Amino acid sequence: MHQQHVFKFKSWRRVLFLSAAFLLALSVGTGCKKETSSLGASALNPDDLLASGAIDTFRIHTFSEESFSVRTDDQIFGLVGAYNDPKMGIMDASLYTQLTIAGTMTLPANATILIDSLVLALEYGGYYGKLSPQTFEVYRLDDTLSLTTSYYRTSTKNHLGGNITDPAPSWSPTITPNPTKQVVIGNDTVPAQLRLRLDTLVARSLVDDLQAGNSAFTNSTNFQNYFKGLHIKVSNPSPAPSTGGIMYFKMGGTGRTKMTIYYHISGDPLARTLDFPINANTADFNSVSITNIPAVQNVIDNPATNNQEQFYAQALKSYGGVQFAGIDNLPANCVIHDAVLVLPVAYQTGTLYYPSSNVLLGYKSASTGKILTTGETTTYDAATASYIVDVKDYVQSVTIGNAVNTGLYFFPLYMGGTAERIVFNGPNTLNKKKPRLIIKYTEY
Repeated sequence: MHQQHVFKFKSWRRVLFLSAAFLLALSVGTGCKKETSSLGASALNPDDLLASGAIDTFRIHTFSEESFSVRTDDQIFGLVGAYNDPKMGIMDASLYTQLTIAGTMTLPANATILIDSLVLALEYGGYYGKLSPQTFEVYRLDDTLSLTTSYYRTSTKNHLGGNITDPAPSWSPTITPNPTKQVVIGNDTVPAQLRLRLDTLVARSLVDDLQAGNSAFTNSTNFQNYFKGLHIKVSNPSPAPSTGGIMYFKMGGTGRTKMTIYYHISGDPLARTLDFPINANTADFNSVSITNIPAVQNVIDNPATNNQEQFYAQALKSYGGVQFAGIDNLPANCVIHDAVLVLPVAYQTGTLYYPSSNVLLGYKSASTGKILTTGETTTYDAATASYIVDVKDYVQSVTIGNAVNTGLYFFPLYMGGTAERIVFNGPNTLNKKKPRLIIKYTEY
C-alpha cells in the first residue's frame, strides 16, 4: 500500500503543514512587470467550459527542464534505495545524517558493560517502486554536517571506509522492506521500521569513551564533532528493469528513528539502552543519482526541438514545462472568464510508478530568469488521468502585459524528498488524450 505523505522543513516537524518555498530554493524577483499572482486555484470541468462556448485551438509546446538547485536537506523523509523504471531510468538514493544525544550521557565508570547489540532503526514513511530485496550498507562519516548548510542531490560527504553493518553470519543486511508491518521490540509494538544491525565494535568504542569521561558525551554539539554521522545506502545501484524501490524514512518527530546500543551491566539482568536520535537537532540530506534513459534525457537536453510525444517531471531532477502559442495575440482589452489547462498523464491505475498526487505550478521570472512558485497546487484527477489546472490569472496577466508568456512549469509537490515522477502526454502523443488549453473570454 502506498502512503500519502506530508512534508515540511525538519525544524517544523512538530507541525502539520508545509510552505512549498523550499522545493527549488525559490525567491521572488522584482522588475518592471508584475509577476503572475496565482495559478491552479480552482480548476473547472473542461467539458462544461467547452459547452459554454470556450475555444481550445491554441497550439501548445511542451518540454522538460533540469534543475540542480533542488535542496535535499532537512526533508521530513530520508531516501534510501534504488529502482529501475523502464520509462524513466535508474534512481539511486542514499542518506547522510547526524545523530545526537539528549543532555549529558553517563555510565557507571567502574561497571562492566556487556554489549548485546547495536541497531539503527529507520521508521518507514512509505516507498516508491517495488519492495524488492536490497542490501543495505552503513558507513561512519569523516566529514561534519551542518544545519545551516544547503545540500543538493549531488552533494556527498567523505566517510571513514568500511561498512559497519553487523558482520555476524546470523544476520543479513539483504532485506525485503516491509513498510506496513509493525515491529515488536521487547514489550512494545511500534510502527513499521527498517532495523539494521551494526557492528558491536562501534558500540564498544562509544561505551568505552563514555565510561572514560570523554567530553563528547556532555552535549550534542560535542557529540556531533566526535561522531560525525552516518551514510546509509544500498549496494545495488543498478537494479534490473521494473525492480527495486526507494524507501521513505521519517527523519524526526516520533523518536523512533535512531541508533540504539542495547546492553547489560555485569551482575544485573536489567536490559538497558543508550539512544542516539535523529531529530530536529540533526542535519541530514538525500544524495541521489538519476540516470534517465536516452529518450527522456533527450527531451531534457533539447527543450526547443524534442519530438513533443511526451515530457516529464521528476522529483529531485526536472520539471515539465508548457508554453502557449497564440495567447499573446488575444486582444489586450479582453476579459478572461475561464482558462483551463488539461495535462493528460501516461499512467495505468495500479502500475508501480504512480504520478504525484499533487503538483506545484511555477513560472519563469521575467526579471531574473528563475523559476518561481506561488506554492499553489493542482491535484491529480484519477478519473481522467490528468491534471486539470486553472490558469485564468496567468492568461489574463499575459494579455494585459503584466507577465511575459514564458510558459508554466509543473513538478511534484515534494520535489526534494520523494522519488516520484510524471510522464505527461505531449501534443504529438500517440495516445488518445492530448494536452489542451481552453479559454473563454469576451472583449470590452
